[in-house]
Amino acid sequence: MDVGMIPWTVGVRCQSVVLLVVLVIAGCTDPGTDESAMQWQGSVEKSAGSVVALTASGGIAGAIGSGVIVGAGGYVLIADHVASSGLDIEIATRHGSRSVSVIARDPVLDLQLVHAPGLRGPVVSGLRGTELEPGTEVWAVGAGNGSRTPRAGTVTATETVVDAILPAQPLIETDIRLTPGDSGGALLDADGRLAGLLVGTRVDVDRVQAVSIPAAAIGRFLDRIESEHWPERGTLGLELREVREPGLVVVALPDRGAAGVEGLQVGDRITHINGESVRDRARLQALVAAMGPGRSVRLDVVRGNEYLQREVTTTLLPQPGWGQAEE
Repeated sequence: MDVGMIPWTVGVRCQSVVLLVVLVIAGCTDPGTDESAMQWQGSVEKSAGSVVALTASGGIAGAIGSGVIVGAGGYVLIADHVASSGLDIEIATRHGSRSVSVIARDPVLDLQLVHAPGLRGPVVSGLRGTELEPGTEVWAVGAGNGSRTPRAGTVTATETVVDAILPAQPLIETDIRLTPGDSGGALLDADGRLAGLLVGTRVDVDRVQAVSIPAAAIGRFLDRIESEHWPERGTLGLELREVREPGLVVVALPDRGAAGVEGLQVGDRITHINGESVRDRARLQALVAAMGPGRSVRLDVVRGNEYLQREVTTTLLPQPGWGQAEE
C-alpha cells in the first residue's frame, strides 16, 4: 500500500479551523519563513476538518471521543476503547447525529473502523509514510473541547510502551496536552498527513505527555481489511434512532430514492424486519447487511396510531475506496 495516500479516506462537515501562527523576529518576518508557515498551516487546517466528535445517545452531554474521516462514503477511524465503553456511539454533525456500524476492530491495537451512512465531510490528507523522529513538530486535533483547533507540539519519543493503555504496541509520545474526549483524534504532521491516532495521556512525575498509535500500525490495520474479500453488504440508507418504545425511529431518509424506501416517512417507528423484532440499530444493520443488495424486506411500522407494513429494497452498502468525501 502506498501510505503516502490513505486508500480509504470517513466524516462531518466541520467549522473552519483557524490556526494562528505569529512569527516575529526583531520586529520583522522572513518571507521564506512566512511562505513555509502558510504551507503547513493550510495543510494542517484542511486535515483538521476531518476530525469528528463521537457522542453517546441517551442524554450524555459533550464528546466522549473523536474520530478521523479516513475514507469517502462515511468511513471513520476511531479508538476502540471509546466504542467499547458500553455506550451507543453516534457521530455528531451540525444537523444532528449519525449512527454508526462497525466494519472492523482490533482491540490489541485499539483501532476500530466504523461506517456512518450519509456522512459528509473532508477526508484526512493521507497517511504519513515515514516514522516520526524526536523533535519533529506535530499537531494534535481532537473534538474534546468542541473546537477542533490544532495544538502544536513536538515528538518526545517514538517507542513508548504504556502498559495501562496499549501494552502490545509502542506509541508516539508528544508534549501536547489532551482534553477529555480527544481519544481517537488526529496527530498530524506539517503536510497534514495522519501521523498517529490520539489514544491517551501518559503521566510522569514531572510531565504529562500525549500518546498516539503510529501511522505504521494504522496502515497495517487498514491494509489487513483491504486485503480481505469484501462481501457485498446491504443497506436501507436510513438514519435511525433508538427510543424507549419497541423499535427504531426513522430520523432521516438520505438515500430515499436509491434505497427504495419511498413508503417510509421521518418519524415512522420500525418494530420488525421480516417478522423479527428489532430494538437496536446494530441488530437491524447486521440483518440488512447480511441480506446483500437488491433484496425485498418487509418492515412493520408504527406511524402515529396506525400499524403499517412496508416493502422496501436493500441497496449496496458503499465500500471504502479512493477519493475525497464531499465537503
